[in-house]
Amino acid sequence: MNAVTIDFNQPVETLKQQLESILQAKDELSKALKLRMKAEIKGFSRSLKKTILDAGYDIQDVLKYISMPSICPEGSYTVFANPLNNEQTYRRGVLPQWMKDMMIQNGLDPLSKSDREKFKKECLVKQPI
Repeated sequence: MNAVTIDFNQPVETLKQQLESILQAKDELSKALKLRMKAEIKGFSRSLKKTILDAGYDIQDVLKYISMPSICPEGSYTVFANPLNNEQTYRRGVLPQWMKDMMIQNGLDPLSKSDREKFKKECLVKQPI
């Protein structure tokens, strides 16, 4: 790619034309970059698919791990269950209503972190991950 030399002594109209030319080149370069990246990603995808299949894995199983968000995959958090109803589970985040109700019934404050920790330890069952 050629570097652009700018002569600030040029007439305004000439500078405008140069700017328009540079902007057009930028747009064309952006399109070329997107097309090239798409082609490379397709090639990489084919190669990755072959590697997965050659290793004997199911592509969908591997994709679950690839598409998992963030720092801590979902599976790394402890799952707590209501001992009276194992369908009611809690992993993290906003407390479900059943959990708040049970905490209050046990004289604990759902807004207190220490009470929540105590409740999880003493009143809930850890489910295997």
